[in-house]
Amino acid sequence: RNATLSHPRRASRTGYGNGEVCTIYNVELSPVFAIAFETEACCDVLTINGEHYRGRNGPAGVVAADGTLQWLSDGTTGGAGR
Repeated sequence: RNATLSHPRRASRTGYGNGEVCTIYNVELSPVFAIAFETEACCDVLTINGEHYRGRNGPAGVVAADGTLQWLSDGTTGGAGR
């Protein structure tokens, strides 16, 4: 079963903002793949199983063992949010 996660502002193409936090719980134990992924490499991060994904290095086949995905952006520069 496939699911898509996208930032709400992505539809308007404004990307993501500063100081955002999003935690998604109860994620199915299925591999997570980033079709497109772009964040501020130094400071904005997607975390799965304690592994940090940033810049253009998104998850590829990672299973969220604890069922949790977490997104954090710092307070300076937003990004494309792909």
